Amino acid sequence: PIRARGPAGLASGSVQAPTVETGETAAVDGNAANEIYKSNCVGCHAADLYGMGSFPGLQKVGANLTAEQIAEKIKKGGGMMPGFEGRLSEEQVQTLAQWLATKK
Repeated sequence: PIRARGPAGLASGSVQAPTVETGETAAVDGNAANEIYKSNCVGCHAADLYGMGSFPGLQKVGANLTAEQIAEKIKKGGGMMPGFEGRLSEEQVQTLAQWLATKK
């Protein structure tokens, strides 16, 4: 369940998401995910997750990709997206991936 709305309408607070490692449901720190997203993703994917220009929206990314697939995309990039491996910690990647996986 989402507890609050953050800046620019992004969900904040805790949300429930399956973990990449086990598939079990765990709380995802929506506030931490928002901060990671704002610092690294907003320039291309927009504050509202709707994307900008040729950059895709992420508002329903969890309907098409698992948290594990999203984490891999964040790390390795693809197409016009740069990889963030080495720029984000594994914990940051997992927090962001699990949060984005709740967007369905």
